[in-house]
Parts: sequence; C-alpha cells; structure tokens
Amino acid sequence: MIGVLRLAAAAIIISSVIWLVYGSGPVYLLYFTIQSNLLGIAVLAFGGITALTGGKLAACPRLSFIATFSLLMTMLMFWGIIAPSVEFELVTFVNITQHLFAPLVVILDRVLFYTGCAPTKKGALIALIHPILFFIQAMIVGAAKLVEFPDGTKWFPYPFLDFYEHGMMMPVFILVIALLMILSASLMAWWERRRDKKLVMRALTRGP
Repeated sequence: MIGVLRLAAAAIIISSVIWLVYGSGPVYLLYFTIQSNLLGIAVLAFGGITALTGGKLAACPRLSFIATFSLLMTMLMFWGIIAPSVEFELVTFVNITQHLFAPLVVILDRVLFYTGCAPTKKGALIALIHPILFFIQAMIVGAAKLVEFPDGTKWFPYPFLDFYEHGMMMPVFILVIALLMILSASLMAWWERRRDKKLVMRALTRGP
C-alpha cells in the first residue's frame, strides 16, 4: 500500500512538471522549484518501487534528506515571500502541486518512514548539495546571459541572484540565505536525531 501511494504521489508531481514544461518551455527546468520537485519524484518513485518489491521503506535516506530539505525551502520561501507579492493566480494545479502537495508529501514520507536515518551534525550539510549546485548553475546562466526567463526576470531565475542589478549587495543576500539554509538543515537533522533517540528510549523502557 505504501509503495502504491508513493508511486501515485510521484505520478501527480510528474504530471505537473510535464504540464508546465510542455506548456511554457524547458527553461523552467532551471528553477529551484522544479529541480526540488524532480528530487521529490526520484525519492518517491524509488521508495515506491523498493516498498513494492519487499525492500526497506526508508530507501535512499540521504537523497530523501536532500529532497525533503529542498522542498521544505521551496514551500516556505514561496508561500512566505513570493506568494504575497505575485499577481498571477495561486490556486492552479501546477502551483499547488509543486509548492504545496510535493513538499508536504515528501516531508510526511520522511517523518513517517525514515526513523533511524537522522544525519549527524556534519552529515546535515549534505542537504546543501542541491542549493550549491543550483547557485553555480544560476551564476553561469546569468553571467553568460544565456536565458531570458518567462516570468520577467532577466538572465537569472530569481531577482535576488542578479548581480548586474544588485552589485555588491548580491553576495550579502547569498550569505544570509546560506546561513539560513545551514541553520535549517541543522535544525532538521537535530529534530530527527532527537525523535530517534526518544523512540529508542521508549522501546527500551517497554522492554521485550
């Protein structure tokens, strides 16, 4: 049942990505949101297949942690920062799926089935792999002026990355975001370690 639910959720997210890319162009693959959703699809699909074939429910724990972190950042930044100021319609299949459904499903999957998989303090930094790779990609695309994004931003997928416009303020933005992400990843890992420790203690007190 868990495997079927995971694959069904992955199928819904895949359909939203295909719908967006087919209708608006492959340039959307350069956005952090889409890449985070693709990570979520990979975790759910592989986890679903593993569950259906009798494998561990906690499939690819490191990839799950990376995907959960990226989708959590996607959800919080979109609904907390971007959504209040946008003019386009928020209640659409693509928007709700990619900014709400996918994050919540992957987070719930992590919470329910990845007990005992909490990363160490240093291991939590693995969550920064995707943001770092995304930043490098964005800087290369922006500096070379390879793409003009359809939402009105010039060359960079998000306005705060545009060093042509912000100049020396851009490194400050990046530093603040990096510190917040490090803190967030550390808090995620700390919460998981704390949860796992409580579960172990509860099992020990119950006895055989």
